[in-house]
Amino acid sequence: MNEKGLNGKGQIITVCDTYVDFNHAMFYDPNSTFDVNIPLNHRKFVYYSFNGTVEELEQKISKDEHGTHVAGTIEGESICSSNRGDKFENFNLFDGNAPKSKLIYFKLNSFTIEKEIQIMNKFGSHISSNSWDYMTFDDEGNFEYGMTAYENPDKIF
Repeated sequence: MNEKGLNGKGQIITVCDTYVDFNHAMFYDPNSTFDVNIPLNHRKFVYYSFNGTVEELEQKISKDEHGTHVAGTIEGESICSSNRGDKFENFNLFDGNAPKSKLIYFKLNSFTIEKEIQIMNKFGSHISSNSWDYMTFDDEGNFEYGMTAYENPDKIF
């Protein structure tokens, strides 16, 4: 799909999950500083929502890698390269489905749906991946996102 031009270029995808490791090779930007709760001029992130400092975020990232996994599968784009000449030379084989897209991040259960929509609208994001991790069906959450999708027909949740 990527070779046919379907690579996410021009898209901003919102991910609501556990923390995404901004230092991971799929997201790291050696040419940009990283911060939270402000617009970013970053290789992969346009916005990273976090209640705390970057230093506090770095301490929490290692506790749960699910958000990094999910965001990497969706939009990771490795900055790694190899001159080994073997089958692992082409690291982009491990990129996500939309490696040219950018990312808005929210930590699961740390924001309101209104805040998510506000930030999505600000940056032009129309796609939101939400790993809710409910053990049983959640009538309230399902209703809230169903109504939000109904009220925002330009968004996919």
